[in-house]
Amino acid sequence: MPSLKAVLKEIGSRNRRYRKKLRVRYLPGLWPTLSLFLRIISLFSKKVSPHNHDFKRAILLTGDSPGGFVGRNLTEATEGWIRETVGIGDVSRMDKHAFNRLAESPPLVVVAYDWLQGARAHHPTGAAVKLAIRLRKTKTRAWVMLPDTYRVEVSLSASIIVAIAGGALIILQSSENDAEAYGLPHVSTKHFWTWTPSSLGEWGPEIPWVERDSVALFAVTTDSYRQDVFHEMSGPISELGYRVVPTENLLTWSEYVNLNLRSKLVVTTCRLQGDFLIGPQRYRRLLPKYTVTGRVWEAFAAGAALVTDDNEILRTFGFFADEHFVGLPDPLSEKASWFLPEESELQRIAYAGHLRFIELCEASIQSHSG
Repeated sequence: MPSLKAVLKEIGSRNRRYRKKLRVRYLPGLWPTLSLFLRIISLFSKKVSPHNHDFKRAILLTGDSPGGFVGRNLTEATEGWIRETVGIGDVSRMDKHAFNRLAESPPLVVVAYDWLQGARAHHPTGAAVKLAIRLRKTKTRAWVMLPDTYRVEVSLSASIIVAIAGGALIILQSSENDAEAYGLPHVSTKHFWTWTPSSLGEWGPEIPWVERDSVALFAVTTDSYRQDVFHEMSGPISELGYRVVPTENLLTWSEYVNLNLRSKLVVTTCRLQGDFLIGPQRYRRLLPKYTVTGRVWEAFAAGAALVTDDNEILRTFGFFADEHFVGLPDPLSEKASWFLPEESELQRIAYAGHLRFIELCEASIQSHSG
């Protein structure tokens, strides 16, 4: 017979699964109304973005137990961005328990993504409201890091905090127009917060493109369209003499970085992944067709020739097909008329894409320091 402790643990686990199911099932349908409400509330709070701040001190609010990371540690990246790019030298990292014991509130709290993830596992709306009210009472602004713009349960918590307390949502993947069309308040974009000077150094020294292995890295996950890209494009690219390597999140971070630095091609899609295409039609109408994934920025940072979808977000950042990257066929069924440029042209495209990316990262630092 199971113990009382085991029974209570199982009940708690079932309740968490039930709450998660409810959020996934009902939140998308409620989001258009909730986001409108939060945007109205945000009219009574002040937007303060990293582009126009005068903060000298900040607290980085983290989750209770960050745990392991697949790929980049986003909390470490956030702290590096605050210090190196935004130029705030006095940064204290705290979990909610240490933060609650503070006698004096700081002028700025930066909410790390692992705090949002931790809140999401328990009572996300209540935790966000409680934090937002406290920040509002003490006139503390909030910057909330939002790498996944369209994960609705996380976006709701982030929007609550910023709408009530003021500050900004720090967007990584999307254009300002797309994020606002989705319904987010106090949006601030063009922050390459995972690409500080020290993190860029992790991707060097750059191996000359002509000396790299003839390898084409494909971003392959459980997403159906990414799998379609792999199945449709791996054959034609392999026939050109490239060794096709699907990454599938099976490598350590250092192995992944080194593989990018040694490869000539990176093939990925900017299509919004199927995991985000949930809910009723009135919610899906708010979602864009494309979003820029981390694989795109990693390819540019590594100096590889990127093959991806031509889309408006990349054009907004100044990346253009045939100049900074090679466009995927759209639709994929038109691959017969698609061709990969000659190696001399690919080398030029890879260099131009890398140079443009470095320019954007440097301009981001200058805009924060200026």
